Amino acid sequence: MIERWLKRLLTLIVLQPLMATAEDQCSELFKPDDPVLFQFLTTRAKVDFSAYAGKTISEVKVVVLPIFNLNDPEEDHRLYRFANKINISTRELTVRHQLTIASGDSLDPLKVEESERLLRDKPYFADAMIVPERVCVDHLDLLVVVRDVWTLTPIASVSREGGEDSAAGGFSYGNVFGTGQDLSVSWSTDPERNSTAVWWKGADLFGSHVVMQSAYVDSTDGNLRQASIEKPFYQLDSRWSAGGSWRRENSEREIELLDLLLNRYAHEQDHDSVFLGFSTGLKNDRVWRWRLGFTQQADRFYATDPGAVAPADQQLHYPWLSMESLGDKFWRSSNISVSHRQEDIALGTRWLAQVGVADTALDSSENAYPFVLWVKHNRRGGNHHLVSLGLASEGRWRRDDEQWVSAFFTAKAEYYYFISRRDRWFTMLSFSAADNIREDEQLTSGGSEILRGYPSNSQRGDRRWLMTVERRHFTDWHLYNLLRVGGAVYIDAGRTWDSGTPSSLRGETLANAGVGLRFSSSKARADRVLHIDYAVPLTGRENIANHQIVIVGKVEF
Repeated sequence: MIERWLKRLLTLIVLQPLMATAEDQCSELFKPDDPVLFQFLTTRAKVDFSAYAGKTISEVKVVVLPIFNLNDPEEDHRLYRFANKINISTRELTVRHQLTIASGDSLDPLKVEESERLLRDKPYFADAMIVPERVCVDHLDLLVVVRDVWTLTPIASVSREGGEDSAAGGFSYGNVFGTGQDLSVSWSTDPERNSTAVWWKGADLFGSHVVMQSAYVDSTDGNLRQASIEKPFYQLDSRWSAGGSWRRENSEREIELLDLLLNRYAHEQDHDSVFLGFSTGLKNDRVWRWRLGFTQQADRFYATDPGAVAPADQQLHYPWLSMESLGDKFWRSSNISVSHRQEDIALGTRWLAQVGVADTALDSSENAYPFVLWVKHNRRGGNHHLVSLGLASEGRWRRDDEQWVSAFFTAKAEYYYFISRRDRWFTMLSFSAADNIREDEQLTSGGSEILRGYPSNSQRGDRRWLMTVERRHFTDWHLYNLLRVGGAVYIDAGRTWDSGTPSSLRGETLANAGVGLRFSSSKARADRVLHIDYAVPLTGRENIANHQIVIVGKVEF
């Protein structure tokens, strides 16, 4: 008995210092309540996970930060405290379902960065990052940090113009009870139409990454019913995917040139598709994916006005095969597409090619090869340059008469020059061509997206070139700690024309100069930027206003 106690005592004397030494070698870097967790850009920039590669992940903790930082005196007041209180925070399980790392894994810095990208891709988070909480000799604990945004938005408006009333109501909830589900319900009425719409999207369902969507829109001039389910290639190393979609849509197409109505017809569209995909996963810094599917679509057209000319009906039933290639290199930066938020730019070359076989033997109205092709290459030049080159094409090759049909081809080049943390030059040049397209498929110039100094549909045709040069400025103004403010000065130029029209009748090149404000919410949807633009046309000023004011929401700066 005495000998046994002596052995225990000797063991404690020898091992206790060793245990203490091992414990002393652990370093606590961040705490779940550390105020610096609210500073995503600066805090994440200080962490280099390559120094911890190979260590065992002992514990993964989830920290869901509130909408407002009450440690900040500018946000610590009654209204913001009340907003934090009534907001239903994102559930911990919702965050964990999106991670590609887990306790017991050997830490791979690329997997950590992938989990961060997946979280930042969610519109109900202002930002996301992963940082080490505690680092020991052979293991470490991680903190997964996300910050909620306000996602429950009421829709309400009433107006009266020209003796006629318009009204709208409803709500949009982008993170239903903290589950990551998205629901919107709305109705509207105006002199032209009455409309009711319901839209729902559920992600990470059934304990997996299954995504389901459905939409219902009922308007006096059209309707939409849509449903889909998909198990996507959620991460780069995902090995399989599958899905299906169903859509029935009835709409009215109006073909206009400036304020002149050229044609109008109804369009009914049925579209159903299923697919199964597989991949060998991430190997040698690249991912290869294949999808095999079947699509059936029908387009029916009806003239709605006397003298209107409707396109011919068509029906396509076809199997298809696609191949996709992706790289695994990304650049984390900020103040590119959105303000003061981490962004993930895919570097290198990515491409997808898809081709199908439609045949009258499968009850198609023609023999054709429907196809989709896109290629994009992003290259970073140090800390001051980013170049993006892209090619895209879709349509079909009709075998019966050897012609392109509803075929579009686009080449685009974008260049960013980063002057400083807040200042950028942005340049875009693109060329598009189309063959055998319907009137409602024609390329156009003018409006909020293209040539901002001109009304929508200022030019129409099957050929178009565009150029934009912008001087962008991301300020540090944070209005009421709710809105980030930015601005841009720009010049747009371009022309759209019909290749079948004589050169003398194709119209002139349009150009405009403008200035705009950009407002990005830091506490609501992080993927929305409000554009307020004032643009003046420099050419083609006949029969149009001497300026355009455009107010529109976009997903980029």
